[in-house]
Parts: sequence; structure tokens; C-alpha cells
Amino acid sequence: MPTIKDVAKRAGVSVTAVSFVINNVPVPLSEKTKQRIWAAIRELGYSPNRAAQSLARRRAETIAILFLQPVLNLFADIPYSQILFGVGSKIAESGMRLLLIPPLEISRDLPLRRKLHKGEADGAIVAGPIRQDDKRIRELDEGDLPVVVIGNFKEAKRTSCVDIDNFSVGYKAADYLAKIGHKSIAFLGGPLYYSYGEERFAGYKRALEENNLAYEEENIFIGEATAEEGYKGTLELLQRKEKPTAIFASTGLMGVGALRAIREAGLNLPDDISLITLQEYPSSLTEIEPTAIVPPFYRLGLYAAMVLFKVINGERKPPAKKRIPVRLKIGSTTKPL
Repeated sequence: MPTIKDVAKRAGVSVTAVSFVINNVPVPLSEKTKQRIWAAIRELGYSPNRAAQSLARRRAETIAILFLQPVLNLFADIPYSQILFGVGSKIAESGMRLLLIPPLEISRDLPLRRKLHKGEADGAIVAGPIRQDDKRIRELDEGDLPVVVIGNFKEAKRTSCVDIDNFSVGYKAADYLAKIGHKSIAFLGGPLYYSYGEERFAGYKRALEENNLAYEEENIFIGEATAEEGYKGTLELLQRKEKPTAIFASTGLMGVGALRAIREAGLNLPDDISLITLQEYPSSLTEIEPTAIVPPFYRLGLYAAMVLFKVINGERKPPAKKRIPVRLKIGSTTKPL
């Protein structure tokens, strides 16, 4: 009996791509690729329903994924597209369907929970910047549907949470800069009401403390996690009388903006200033290989789906907590002092 892996091999694509085409998930695949997948399915006589027979004890054979950001931005956002492919890979192995649910207004949250609890999904994964006061997550947490949040929902009672180790993102960056001699290290960060922003900032401050460096408010810029805000914040830092010797841009887009500001100020990296960013986007956006913290977003999506399946199967009792390690990659934008 052919499997979804056989179809993927015949079509020359990933298992995830096959699953997305079968389940009509709106991903940016060419028509030629989709036709090749359907041709492989016909040639092999593959039936998605057969792959789901071993999971017949489930009600819907469907996993819902809810993104807390506009769908139009989803596939343009590399971190979230990697998370989606990680989730899809694991779900594809099971033969289940993936139901992509766009963000809904707060007033529609309760109907959403009721809809999912009526059997349209066996579990849900929530991805997006996590706020502790988000009613959508709170409503799901109070229900009986197995839910995994990609992020840190601190008040979770039943919801499992998996995320990259955001504390280590901030700690590793600041600690490395301190270890190579920098004493004035600036921080560009996203909103602190999001769990990732709060945790990266906390890691940065801990590294300063452990390296006996002073915390300076003038070295901190908190704004939206965009290239524009990274540009604005870096210009403000560079206008200081005592400029920082290094900047840590704690989101990828803020790093893109920081790089632009540094170049426009006529400064050279790393001779005039050092920069560490989060590697969320390809180096083609920056034309250099920056020193960066590398987050495993694909692995994060994969692990989130794995935890959800364990909760559904009763192999893991919620709420589960897991942090995926990040690594530091040395590039061309930092140097010792």
C-alpha cells in the first residue's frame, strides 16, 4: 500500500508539500508542482483516507493551526512560514488534515472555541506573538480541546507551551559581546508585552549583570519589531554623545533596520561598531553574514506538533513546557575591543 512518503518521493517534493496539496492548504506552490503531486497520487493509487485509518479513533482527523497575525503576512514572514512547514511535516506523517484558521476578532473567539470543540478538530496549535491578556488563548485554555501554544502563556492551566529559548537569545548575544571586550552594549527590542520581548530583554540584562557591566537606560530602545523601528532606534543610539560600541538587535527585522542606519551614518562594521541580530531572514537581505543568534523555527513547529499528538494520545499530561535551544553564529559584524 503506497504511503504519503512514496508520493513525495515520486513527485520529488517534501511530505509536507504533498499534505498541503491534498488538504488544499494555501501555500505558495506552483501549479506545475501541484500537478506533479496529483499525477504521483494517481500513478501510485494513493488514498489519503487509507493513511488515516490507523487514527480512526479520532473524531475529525484534523489539527487546527491558528496564527495571531494577518494571513496576508503569513507566507511573507519567514519565521512563521518555517513554523508552518514544521507543523505540516509532522501532521503529514500521521495522514491527518491541517486546518489553517486566520486571526479572528475578540468578539468571535467564543464561537471559534465552540466550533473546534464540536469535533471539527482534534487539537489546535496557536502561533504568533503571545500576550498574557489575549482572550483567544484564555478561552481555549479553559476548554477541553488539546492546545499547544508556540510561545509562553504563563497562566496556562491546560495549554502546553513550546518556544525557542528567548531568554538565551538575549543572554547569548550580550554575553558574547561582553566576553570580547564591549562594555557599552545597546539593546533594540520588540514590545515587552509580548512574551518573546520580555524574555529576550531579561536575558540581555542578566548577561550584563553577570559580566559586571552597568545597565544604562540610554542604551535601550523598545519599539515595534519592524525594520523601520530598528532603523529609528539605531539612529537614536548613534546620536548619543557616548555611543555604544555594540548593538544587539533582538529581532531579525530590527537588525535589518539597524544595519541600514549604521551604513547611512557612515560607520563601518565591525571597525566602528559591532552588531548582533537574530537570524530570521536570509543574509541576502543584508548582503553580509552577520553575527547572529540562530533560532530553529522549523524544528519549533515540528516539536509543537509532536507535543500536541502526545497530549491527544494521552502520552503527555498538559500543560507541558519546552524551550528549544538557540545557537550563536559568529559572522562579520562583530570584533573584539
